[in-house]
Amino acid sequence: SDDVTYTTFTGKEASMEGEVKFIIETAPVKIADEAEVIIDGYAFTPCDNEIRVLNLNAPDKAAVYGRDGSVLETTMDDIELHIVGKHLQVARKYMEE
Repeated sequence: SDDVTYTTFTGKEASMEGEVKFIIETAPVKIADEAEVIIDGYAFTPCDNEIRVLNLNAPDKAAVYGRDGSVLETTMDDIELHIVGKHLQVARKYMEE
């Protein structure tokens, strides 16, 4: 409701019923920490026979590439895939294979 405000993030006002829960998304931070290479905001993480790519600025945009460079799965549009494909060529030079 617009007429109710919180004075702290530790709970709810006494007059309110229910529970207060906070969800903090940390997946992009964890992925960035585990990535072998980050180029232009894209985290490149080799995993088994594939390379996973996450756009750290838009975590809903991701791609999975085969080791041969083929796109196996993606939520990126064609333009972003083209950009990431070029970054992948550079990233491969720095990734342990």
